[in-house]
Amino acid sequence: MSHQKFEYESLQDAKTIKSFLESLIESIEHGRITLKSNGDEIAMNVYDLMKFSVNAKQKDGINKMNIKISWAEKSTGKKNHGVPISISS
Repeated sequence: MSHQKFEYESLQDAKTIKSFLESLIESIEHGRITLKSNGDEIAMNVYDLMKFSVNAKQKDGINKMNIKISWAEKSTGKKNHGVPISISS
């Protein structure tokens, strides 16, 4: 089994982050996510269920949100057991 790692961090405006998230949604819908930056690249096929977690906090005027998505490379046969989450503006 191979091990690949891709990391990216930068300061972006809200419009650029929105565009990235829209591209991510489109990639999930097409079943393959490919991330590229500065010569680094990783491509992952999307399968069945994905584990999804969101953490958000505010402290001393700083807002932070982490979104994590993970999944197995092959179908697990498990069914969705998640509680719905909502997001609004």
